[in-house]
Amino acid sequence: VIGHSPLRLLYIVSMFVTTISCLGTILLIWSQLSRRICKLFAVIALLVSAWSLFRGLSACTQRADLSLLFIRLSYMGSVLLPMAFSEFAHELLDIRRRNMFEKSLYAVSFIILAGTFSEQFVRTVAAKNVFFFYDVAGPLLSVYSVSFTLLLIIAHYQLLSRIASSQPSKSLQIRYVLLSSLVGFGGSTTTFP
Repeated sequence: VIGHSPLRLLYIVSMFVTTISCLGTILLIWSQLSRRICKLFAVIALLVSAWSLFRGLSACTQRADLSLLFIRLSYMGSVLLPMAFSEFAHELLDIRRRNMFEKSLYAVSFIILAGTFSEQFVRTVAAKNVFFFYDVAGPLLSVYSVSFTLLLIIAHYQLLSRIASSQPSKSLQIRYVLLSSLVGFGGSTTTFP
């Protein structure tokens, strides 16, 4: 039943469409990569592309060892994503200094990144719902979830706090970033085990 699930197929297709869309986005802004904000946006697109590619590959395989490898590779993209988004928000808002709490969360993210291939992050994989294999969380994954959430809350707070005081065109950019990030991060949070 799992092997022929339409929901699993839909998930796989959506992951690969996301991968292709993100890579296409990078190509569209390629000529603007001399600007720091475009570089940061390209990094975000590349990280999302890596996350979705490896999530899709994990859902395709019927081998537990490959699924575990692909899941761990997907986290390498998603662990760095909140930092990249935070840096993007700082650039958009012209914030040059990071507070100590943000710097601490960045350090935690790099420590978590170093542990993505350990059993402390993802212990193993097991059948779940329509998937052949899905992450079985280790204790480090909870720390990741908290740092992921905190970095996003800080970035969104900074964006929200600048809407009213910004020029109309900048305010509109901030609103679009907020809307797209809420859709994107809202969807991605459904993949936490």
